[in-house]
Amino acid sequence: MAKSIMAKFRLLASPANPLLKDVRRAISRGSLTSDGLLIAETFHLVEEALRSKLEVPIVIAAEGARSEVERLLDARRGIRLSVVSDSLFQTLGGTESAQGVLALVRPPQWKIE
Repeated sequence: MAKSIMAKFRLLASPANPLLKDVRRAISRGSLTSDGLLIAETFHLVEEALRSKLEVPIVIAAEGARSEVERLLDARRGIRLSVVSDSLFQTLGGTESAQGVLALVRPPQWKIE
């Protein structure tokens, strides 16, 4: 039986964590993070970002959605999974019905030629 590559994740427990603060700020302002990343909330938007081959450096999952997020990311390399408690995740999301997942996505670079 193959071992999941997503077996390891980073647990973020503090609301004052710089990544979580940056995500909260970007969502509340409707803007990019300080690193220029978009926030994709919900499984549908995360799946679309992955399917579109955009760079997705970090996915943040609520503890209750972790196993589903791990299945979604199982074959993906180079994506860091960070897990937070369900209650802490509720403080991040901009949607009223949070699904327990959000991704930081590098927006495409458009060139006008």
